[in-house]
Amino acid sequence: MIGLSSFYTESIWGISITKDVVVAALSGALVPINFFPDAIKAVLQVLPFQAIYNTPLQIITSASLTPTDYLRMLAVQLFWVVVLFGASRLFTAAPSAS
Repeated sequence: MIGLSSFYTESIWGISITKDVVVAALSGALVPINFFPDAIKAVLQVLPFQAIYNTPLQIITSASLTPTDYLRMLAVQLFWVVVLFGASRLFTAAPSAS
């Protein structure tokens, strides 16, 4: 979707840099999600970005995860796969000829 936005703008550079900063900030790459206040952490854990860094780090570093925790992490990822796939299909849909 970010790449397709270049059809509507003259340059993809600014949009791409903005996306990179947002992903790095919200995924736990710059500051681990566990360091955020509880209210912000709760929001970040349901966004798709946390699966990039936070989920793999939790799997590696936490010995106390239960199968339910793994299923919750997988369910959040599957939810966002469906949502983003649907959004990308809408974004790339050709307008119907009337």
